[in-house]
Amino acid sequence: MALSVGLAGCGTLHQAHQPDGPAIYGGVRLILKQLRHERAGVMDVVFYCLDLPFSFVGDVCMSPLAYLNEIERDGVEVRAEDPRRLGVPRHVR
Repeated sequence: MALSVGLAGCGTLHQAHQPDGPAIYGGVRLILKQLRHERAGVMDVVFYCLDLPFSFVGDVCMSPLAYLNEIERDGVEVRAEDPRRLGVPRHVR
Protein backbone atom coordinates (compact mmCIF):
# COMPACT_ATOMS: atom_id res chain seq x y z
CA MET A 1 0.00 0.00 0.00
CA ALA A 2 2.77 2.45 0.94
CA LEU A 3 4.60 1.72 -2.31
CA SER A 4 1.52 2.41 -4.42
CA VAL A 5 1.00 5.80 -2.75
CA GLY A 6 4.38 6.91 -4.07
CA LEU A 7 3.43 5.83 -7.58
CA ALA A 8 1.19 8.64 -8.70
CA GLY A 9 2.47 9.23 -12.18
CA CYS A 10 5.84 10.57 -11.08
CA GLY A 11 7.08 10.55 -14.66
CA THR A 12 4.24 12.82 -15.73
CA LEU A 13 4.66 15.17 -12.79
CA HIS A 14 8.42 15.44 -13.21
CA GLN A 15 8.31 15.87 -16.99
CA ALA A 16 5.71 18.65 -16.74
CA HIS A 17 8.20 20.65 -14.62
CA GLN A 18 11.01 20.46 -17.19
CA PRO A 19 11.95 23.80 -18.80
CA ASP A 20 9.86 23.25 -21.95
CA GLY A 21 6.76 22.26 -20.01
CA PRO A 22 4.49 19.26 -20.55
CA ALA A 23 4.82 17.16 -23.69
CA ILE A 24 2.34 14.81 -25.30
CA TYR A 25 2.72 11.56 -23.34
CA GLY A 26 5.74 13.17 -21.71
CA GLY A 27 5.66 10.99 -18.60
CA VAL A 28 5.73 7.78 -20.63
CA ARG A 29 8.41 9.20 -22.93
CA LEU A 30 10.49 10.23 -19.90
CA ILE A 31 10.22 6.79 -18.30
CA LEU A 32 11.23 5.06 -21.54
CA LYS A 33 14.27 7.32 -21.79
CA GLN A 34 15.11 6.78 -18.12
CA LEU A 35 14.98 2.99 -18.62
CA ARG A 36 17.79 3.34 -21.18
CA HIS A 37 19.86 5.74 -19.04
CA GLU A 38 23.39 4.47 -18.47
CA ARG A 39 23.17 4.98 -14.70
CA ALA A 40 19.79 3.29 -14.19
CA GLY A 41 20.12 0.54 -11.62
CA VAL A 42 17.92 -2.47 -11.01
CA MET A 43 15.73 -0.66 -8.48
CA ASP A 44 15.36 2.30 -10.85
CA VAL A 45 14.13 -0.03 -13.58
CA VAL A 46 11.67 -1.69 -11.17
CA PHE A 47 10.33 1.70 -10.08
CA TYR A 48 9.99 2.94 -13.68
CA CYS A 49 8.11 -0.21 -14.69
CA LEU A 50 5.73 0.18 -11.75
CA ASP A 51 5.22 3.87 -12.47
CA LEU A 52 4.61 3.45 -16.22
CA PRO A 53 0.83 2.75 -16.04
CA PHE A 54 0.29 5.60 -13.59
CA SER A 55 2.24 7.98 -15.81
CA PHE A 56 0.15 6.87 -18.78
CA VAL A 57 -3.04 7.80 -16.91
CA GLY A 58 -1.47 11.09 -15.83
CA ASP A 59 -0.45 11.83 -19.41
CA VAL A 60 -4.00 11.21 -20.64
CA CYS A 61 -5.37 13.60 -18.00
CA MET A 62 -2.77 16.23 -18.89
CA SER A 63 -3.11 15.78 -22.66
CA PRO A 64 -5.16 18.95 -23.42
CA LEU A 65 -2.48 21.13 -21.78
CA ALA A 66 0.33 19.11 -23.38
CA TYR A 67 -1.19 19.45 -26.86
CA LEU A 68 -1.48 23.21 -26.48
CA ASN A 69 2.08 23.46 -25.17
CA GLU A 70 3.46 21.34 -28.03
CA ILE A 71 1.64 23.48 -30.61
CA GLU A 72 2.85 26.71 -29.03
CA ARG A 73 6.48 25.56 -28.79
CA ASP A 74 6.48 23.59 -32.07
CA GLY A 75 7.42 20.40 -30.23
CA VAL A 76 8.86 19.63 -26.80
CA GLU A 77 11.95 17.52 -26.17
CA VAL A 78 11.81 15.17 -23.20
CA ARG A 79 15.24 14.85 -21.59
CA ALA A 80 16.50 11.93 -19.51
CA GLU A 81 18.32 12.75 -16.29
CA ASP A 82 20.63 10.94 -13.93
CA PRO A 83 18.27 8.62 -11.97
CA ARG A 84 19.96 9.59 -8.70
CA ARG A 85 19.10 13.26 -9.30
CA LEU A 86 15.63 12.77 -10.83
CA GLY A 87 13.08 14.73 -8.89
CA VAL A 88 15.63 16.72 -6.90
CA PRO A 89 14.84 20.44 -7.21
CA ARG A 90 17.30 22.27 -9.48
CA HIS A 91 18.32 24.77 -6.78
CA VAL A 92 19.47 21.85 -4.56
CA ARG A 93 21.65 20.31 -7.27
